Amino acid sequence: MKRYFLLMSVLVLAACGGGSGGGGAGGGTIARSAVSQDAIASNKDITQMSSEILVASGSEPITRSAKTTYNGKTYTSYRLDDVKFFTAENLNEDDPSKNSFLRLELDRSGQINAIHMDVGGESSGRTVRSTEDSTLFEGPIFEYVKNGNDEAIYRVVDNGQTWDNLVSLAQSNHLTGGHWNRIDERLVVKTYGDDIDGASTKLRYADFGYFNPVYRFKSKNITAEVLGHIRDYETALKNGDTDTANTIKTTYLSRENLDSYRSDSEFAAELAKEDYQLFAGGYAIKTDGTKVDTLTPGNNTSFSGKAVGRVYSSIKAEGEGRTTYLDKYGVKYKTTNPGDAGYPEPENAGHGISKAYFTTNATLAIDSEGNQLLTMPFSDDGFYDVTVEKNVGSDAHITFDSATKPGVDGAVGSMYRRDADLSTAPGGTNTKTVESFNPGYYGIDDPTEAAGTLRYKEVTDFGAGNKREWEFQAAYGMTKD
Repeated sequence: MKRYFLLMSVLVLAACGGGSGGGGAGGGTIARSAVSQDAIASNKDITQMSSEILVASGSEPITRSAKTTYNGKTYTSYRLDDVKFFTAENLNEDDPSKNSFLRLELDRSGQINAIHMDVGGESSGRTVRSTEDSTLFEGPIFEYVKNGNDEAIYRVVDNGQTWDNLVSLAQSNHLTGGHWNRIDERLVVKTYGDDIDGASTKLRYADFGYFNPVYRFKSKNITAEVLGHIRDYETALKNGDTDTANTIKTTYLSRENLDSYRSDSEFAAELAKEDYQLFAGGYAIKTDGTKVDTLTPGNNTSFSGKAVGRVYSSIKAEGEGRTTYLDKYGVKYKTTNPGDAGYPEPENAGHGISKAYFTTNATLAIDSEGNQLLTMPFSDDGFYDVTVEKNVGSDAHITFDSATKPGVDGAVGSMYRRDADLSTAPGGTNTKTVESFNPGYYGIDDPTEAAGTLRYKEVTDFGAGNKREWEFQAAYGMTKD
């Protein structure tokens, strides 16, 4: 992305209110300064998208890198905090028709300083950008989790709430049948729009990639007493009283928390795991000033670019029979063989197995009737070729094919393959539970970029409470051919 230059040092842009930032239709007119050069440079560490896009009524869109006059015209300013990065896994259970999304937050200079998840119109779990690692977001949060389930249904930043505050929060949001966890979370964000065609083309209006949330310290099922100890611990650290802080942690927190503090090496190992959550999104703006989630592409058009995919599998089986399933899927575990000493115990093996794949040859074609065909040849990287067909008026259909290239079948490890493609699979009843495709088209009126996500999940039930989950997510970013 080219560096912007100021139209004029005293130029103040008129931006319509709306959204979390400033761009978009509706609301009153507010004034804000141009995005600073330092902010633009800093934002590149997160995304290569334009930090700001200006649209003048009746004119072509402009960015800070373009020359323009401004007298007599009102420019609408769209910034990175106007962009929705839709997640491949929709966390909006109350209204599945509306996707959950990540949204960046900016400071007064236009620099990214935080990120949060939006679920059902509610901001959930804001994390602040690290001052040490510009690609990392961090911060303590509370999450409300249903009893017997690890998935959070509500998240909120820890701003020093008391236990009574949390009780009131649960009541006002109708949260019942669960408990509060407190997590000191780190969120790594990686985008791939910086080099689309293998040369110099960068996505300007859109981006795609993954976020990887990892906690540093996690308190499960906290009580008023535990929260009190946490607050005392934080106060001691703030006052520089490390002796008292260590006493509180050793005496109380280590016993009352099911998950202990992760050391630097343990934390780095968790961050290195490829259990990514994928997203994609961008600027979709009409020249009349309307900001939408996606533009409508023309028929007989095509896009090409890159894609990232992530496969996840997990085996649930108890007792001595667990090793039978681990063997079927080629999962390594510790045995009496001295050579297996580095592997986990059987009860800890086969959970949350994940791996990422990449391709630089992804394509998206739209025919004369508006039908969409997405092709992601992950066989380039030792996985399936993934194809999505989305015909007008029909649901998307996702297929996985590894037979297009010789030898690829054998290259896809048993841990990462679908049950239908494994001769060693232990049978059972296979059920598809999720098949979703969320294409997006971005630019000004006529989309010049495409970015989107897909998700596919199936569960094989072996009976007697034993099962295997297999999930695939992908995100892509492309430019118009």
